[in-house]
Amino acid sequence: MNQRERLKDLSSNFKLETLEQFFRDASMDYRPEPENLTREVEPDPEFIQSIEKLGEIEFEDGRRLVVVSSLLTGEITDKTSKKKQFDIGWKFLKKRFYDAGIFIFRDDRGHFRFSLIVTKYTGNKRTHTPFRRYTYYVHPGKPNKTFINQIGKADFSSIDSILKAFSIDAVSDDFYNAFKPKFNEISSSVQGTDDANLKEDFALLFVIRVIFIGFVQKRGWLKKNEFLQQFWKEYQETGTEENTLYKNWLVPLFFEALNTQPGHQVKYRNNDFSEETQRILQMAPYLNGELFKEKKGYDDQGLWIPDAQIGEFIDFLFQYNFTIEENTFYDEELELNPEFLGIIFERLVNKEDGAVYTPRTEVDFMCRMGLVKWLQKNSSADTNDLYHLFFRDRGQDPEFDEDQKQGDFTTAQIQRVGGSAQQCNGV
Repeated sequence: MNQRERLKDLSSNFKLETLEQFFRDASMDYRPEPENLTREVEPDPEFIQSIEKLGEIEFEDGRRLVVVSSLLTGEITDKTSKKKQFDIGWKFLKKRFYDAGIFIFRDDRGHFRFSLIVTKYTGNKRTHTPFRRYTYYVHPGKPNKTFINQIGKADFSSIDSILKAFSIDAVSDDFYNAFKPKFNEISSSVQGTDDANLKEDFALLFVIRVIFIGFVQKRGWLKKNEFLQQFWKEYQETGTEENTLYKNWLVPLFFEALNTQPGHQVKYRNNDFSEETQRILQMAPYLNGELFKEKKGYDDQGLWIPDAQIGEFIDFLFQYNFTIEENTFYDEELELNPEFLGIIFERLVNKEDGAVYTPRTEVDFMCRMGLVKWLQKNSSADTNDLYHLFFRDRGQDPEFDEDQKQGDFTTAQIQRVGGSAQQCNGV
């Protein structure tokens, strides 16, 4: 069994034995050193049932990585208890002087979070990467392709090489390299024109719309997390005329269901939808944007895509896990997130035409720096305090604010700075 097969088995049926075998095969330097850490970590019994060290790797440069597994009391989702999990991880690394750790937090249903925390050194000061920054969420009912591909081919010869498997750039490249041939196939299959540029533009509209719906259904706005997959399956089961999926099913979904107020009956008395699908389409969210409005010069030209290419793309796309959490300056969720729409658009469209995507992390950084510089000129706040306030050590969400430094501001001063920032926003 190769490493990807082992991870696929782990994803669908979590067993500690499978996990330990993965690390033994991943590195010749991995040493199993089981140790019960429950008393040392002193977790909340309502949160954690048990926690144990599985083993560690000592690399040639002298740095050490520890592997820790923990069974949680409740169910793990892609959002739950990230701060508690991070606190356990970084405190353990700090206490034991490890340079890095892979922490696997799991529940009794087979869901788990596979995360890397790395100690960074600034002079003689040790800091730690935020827990969410390098993490995969694995669901036994999902394909988990990104996790399996990236960790399955990871190089465990050093901490730096392991970090590459937790890189959003690597995840983006892996997805795009698999996506581009599918896109080319869709583009060449477009019917109704011989214009290659029109075919490509129409295909681009189609794939962006489908990917966007992936995020809409992930949010639960289409009642089912797998609505589009079921939509394709239902079409196949109706036995309707071949190659009518685009015109008779997707066109009403795009331009009626997602482009009108909830309550509108889609293709009233003129459709092959099941009653359940009709209800979902009738109450679909009105997205009120340009993406699902008919685009002149494209959607009014009678163009369409054959069933085979649509079905293959849907099957391909939903091998990957979707998350609606965008990456921030502090957090990296290593799954398909809304930023992928920007990345795909930038790579497919010529940058000379202005299609350049700016990642949220860069926008986040520029906004924070802009606020610091503006407040330096327009308030009496100390510069160091401003940097502490706008560049938190551990994360920006309220859940992280309780025990991290925010400068030497009093509550009143923070309110005054906030008022100044509002003035800046209005300038």
